[in-house]
Amino acid sequence: MSKLIQVVAAEPMRSTAGVYSFFIGDGACRLNGGMELACHLIEDYTLSSIITIFLYNNGIWAIEDNLVGGPEAEHKLGNFKLYELLGHHANFSICETDLDLRATLSHLSKKTEKFIRGEHIGEINVIVMRNMNDLHLEPVLGNLDKIGCSAEISFLRDTLGYFAHGCKWRVPT
Repeated sequence: MSKLIQVVAAEPMRSTAGVYSFFIGDGACRLNGGMELACHLIEDYTLSSIITIFLYNNGIWAIEDNLVGGPEAEHKLGNFKLYELLGHHANFSICETDLDLRATLSHLSKKTEKFIRGEHIGEINVIVMRNMNDLHLEPVLGNLDKIGCSAEISFLRDTLGYFAHGCKWRVPT
């Protein structure tokens, strides 16, 4: 969510047109104010970019539950009324099937194409993905060579290498 703030509110990213997607889970949204922040940004900012927030609404607040394959009992979230309320806003979509998701992505793709042609203004859209535990999407990857040789990735490799020195299971370099 901090990167979202940079794209919307901090120069030079704020005034640079772009198309961004952010992926976030229930914990960051409900327990850390992610949806409140998204609504604030939708309401109070003129956007130079098209931004889509994909919210994985799986009823679990902890990312580690997604990594180990099941939630701890104390990590479960049961009340989805917030998303039901937000789902009535024009910039929010609730998708419960892959067909819902495909239709929403098709609609947003048309908006994005218009934005690229200068026929549509920037905006934030939120896609709440619910009951899609079996959904498997291949990652969208382009040419990562420029990213791999960037100063930022070099710094990250050096930093992770330093902290992993002597570890049995090192982060790949």
